[in-house]
Amino acid sequence: MEVIFRNPAEVIEPPKIERKEITPPSPSTVKGILEKSKILKEPLFPALWLIAYTGMRRGESLGLEWKNVDFLGQKISIVQSLVRSSEKGLLLQPPKTRSSRRVIDIDNETLEMLNRHRISQTESKFMLGQTYNDKDLVFPNQLGGFLNPMAPSRTLDRVNKEQRSSKIRLHDLRHFHASILIQEGSSPVMISKRLGHSSPSMTLDTYGHLMPEWQRETAESFAGAMRRVS
Repeated sequence: MEVIFRNPAEVIEPPKIERKEITPPSPSTVKGILEKSKILKEPLFPALWLIAYTGMRRGESLGLEWKNVDFLGQKISIVQSLVRSSEKGLLLQPPKTRSSRRVIDIDNETLEMLNRHRISQTESKFMLGQTYNDKDLVFPNQLGGFLNPMAPSRTLDRVNKEQRSSKIRLHDLRHFHASILIQEGSSPVMISKRLGHSSPSMTLDTYGHLMPEWQRETAESFAGAMRRVS
């Protein structure tokens, strides 16, 4: 409205967001959680496994449909996510960013786990008959509809208590997947694409503190190049 000549907000220094360093759970902790979940015959054991072995987000796993699981090519296509709307409740939405829409390769064990899960699900559908509302979801509720997003977290909480280990959150399984990839020497570009990050820089901002040895390798590589100069 040009009532004043200067914006008072310009002299205000906004607070800085402090990023907490992520401490992913150890491989032994996650392996123990998965084994305990399987022993307890938790219905959502396959969901915990899939998140840990692919780094998928919770909504991506709950929105996954069987038609997007390529058993022959051992790939999973992420094309949608299960979200909760205050107006419409649970619904499927496409990824918010282009990078979130991606294809994830899966290993042989994960493929076998998904195949066993599909067989078990088919048997349940047959027993329920017409009461089962088949939405082709990999992780539906008991009647085939959308699963409560809190269900996997509650499953993990129960297993944490039984395992008597340090409590880990569902999203920690995604962090765990990223940390293992880093330990195995995967590049930030590959990790970024697998996790669906918007860019490798986001991956480095989030997990850069887990890559200390890469600095030493880079320094030695540079020094070696200089020694070769005649």
